[in-house]
Amino acid sequence: MADPHQERAAAYARQFGAPRHYHDHREMLAHERLDAIFAVTDYDEYLAGILQMSGLTTPITMTVSR
Repeated sequence: MADPHQERAAAYARQFGAPRHYHDHREMLAHERLDAIFAVTDYDEYLAGILQMSGLTTPITMTVSR
């Protein structure tokens, strides 16, 4: 679980039963072996997120809100 807001990351981790949480998704990607990625981001971050994660072999699902 990663969210730039530490408190929200911790709350989501508790809600979804994630054993760890991160405030930076890059740190999570460096330390975790992920089965899948579900990314929820705003429109401006969409392309940057796709490009950053495109080198991964992990399945990616992205939801973009505006």
